[in-house]
Amino acid sequence: MGRNLWQGAGAIGFAAMVVGGAVLATQSLGERWEYRALALGMRGRGPRPVPANVVILAVDDRAIGEGASGNPDLVGMEQFPWRRTVYARAIVKMLEAGAAAVAVDLVFEGESPVDAEFAQMLAPYRDRVVLAASNEVSQGVEAQFERLVQPSSTLGPLRQGVVNFPVVPGLEAVFHLGNAHAAEVSQGQKRSFAEEALLAAGLDLAPAAGDLLHFYGPAGTWRTAGQQFSFYQILDRRNWESDLLQAGQKLRGAIVLIGATSEGLQDIQPSAWGRMPGVEIHANAVATLLEQRALRRQGSGWGIVVGLGTVAAVGLYLGRANRCGNFWGCGPSRHCGAVWRSRPWCRGAFGCPPPGPYCPS
Repeated sequence: MGRNLWQGAGAIGFAAMVVGGAVLATQSLGERWEYRALALGMRGRGPRPVPANVVILAVDDRAIGEGASGNPDLVGMEQFPWRRTVYARAIVKMLEAGAAAVAVDLVFEGESPVDAEFAQMLAPYRDRVVLAASNEVSQGVEAQFERLVQPSSTLGPLRQGVVNFPVVPGLEAVFHLGNAHAAEVSQGQKRSFAEEALLAAGLDLAPAAGDLLHFYGPAGTWRTAGQQFSFYQILDRRNWESDLLQAGQKLRGAIVLIGATSEGLQDIQPSAWGRMPGVEIHANAVATLLEQRALRRQGSGWGIVVGLGTVAAVGLYLGRANRCGNFWGCGPSRHCGAVWRSRPWCRGAFGCPPPGPYCPS
C-alpha cells in the first residue's frame, strides 16, 4: 500500500515537472522565478551594516509637523511644500560642516520666486550638489508619452541625476540599479542619481560587476543604523548642537541624500525587499556602487531550474496530501492560513496565494 502510494506520488511529481517545465520554459516566467529567488535570498540573509558615509535626510511627517510649529529656526517651513531656499540653507549648512556631497531626491520643476537666491547660495558648492531629473510617463488616448522633467535652469548649473529605477515586469518591483535606465531615458546625456552622488563626493566610479541592487535590508535599515535624520534637525539649533548631530560632525565625509519618507508624499516604492521610500532605495544604490556589491543575474535558465525544483516539490506533496500547504514553507494544510499570514517573505518573494480552496485557514 505504502509503495503504491509513493509510486503514485512519484508519477504525479513527474507529471508536475513536465507540465511545469513547459510553463516555465518561457523566458519571462523563468526570469520571475530567478528574481523571486534573489529576493528570498536577501531576506533569508538578513540586514547588513550600511556604509558609515551614506546618510539619509528624511522629509518625514515629523519635519513637516515641526515646520508648522512656529520654531524661528525653521523659517520657510511653515507650510508644505517648503520654499526652495529652505533646502539650500540645509545643504549649505551640511557642506560647511564637512559633508562630501548632498543629493536632493525632489524634482524642482518650473520657476519659483526664490530661485535666484537658491542659485546664489549654492553657487560655491555647485559641483557637490545633485538635483533630481525624472522620466515622467503619461498615458494618452492612443499612445504612451514620456518626457524627462529637469530642474529649472533658474536654479543654476548644478549636477543632475535621473531618479527613476526600472521595474521588473510581472513583479513591478525595483531590483536593478538605475544606471542603464538613466542613460536610456536621457539619450545618454545623464547618469543615474546614485552615480552623480558619488561623483559629486569626488569618488571614482568603478565598473559595476552587475546591474542588480544589493539591498542592505528592509525599509528603515538606515534609521535603525542611526544614519537617518529628520530634515528639521539640521536647521533646528538644539538638534544640530546635540549629541545626535554634534554640530555636523556626524556628517563629515558623508554623502547625504535628501528625500521623502512620509507616506503622504507618495514616494514609497515596491522593491526586492518590500515597500521602501524612494530615497532609501537610492541609499542602497549609492552603497551598492560605493562598496562594489552589485549583483549579476545568472540567466533565465537558472530561474527555470529553480522553478522546476519548486514544481517537483509541489507535485510530490500533492501526491501525498492533495494540498499546496507546504509550498515554500507554508506548513501543512491545516496550518497554511496561519502561516501565510505570519510569513510575509513567503507571500512577497514567491507570491504564495492567500488561504483559499487549496489552503484552508
